[in-house]
Amino acid sequence: MRVRPITREDHPAVVAICTKAFEHDELWVHLYPNMDKYPDDLRRSQAIRFRMRLVSAGQLGFVVETEPGDPDWSGKPEVVGYAYFLRWGKDEAAKKWQTDSLFWSRLIFNSQ
Repeated sequence: MRVRPITREDHPAVVAICTKAFEHDELWVHLYPNMDKYPDDLRRSQAIRFRMRLVSAGQLGFVVETEPGDPDWSGKPEVVGYAYFLRWGKDEAAKKWQTDSLFWSRLIFNSQ
């Protein structure tokens, strides 16, 4: 397995992982008490959170994907996990993180 920075293309896989992970979580069941009637509400909420994190300054996301040689290799890379990190603090390094959006940097460099 390999770890790489999260991209916009990872959206469906990350939202599916989030939805599956939190569908029986007590907090999310409390926040969405009618999940049996409206099962798509939690998925929509997770999708919005993902999009917000992707463009918010000070946040950095990674995904874990399968690669050849992994026991669960299906012949193509599959996202099997993700993590987001948020930088807190008031020192100069934290201030730089909080003003630079890594998403915008990647968007600019990848479009050239």
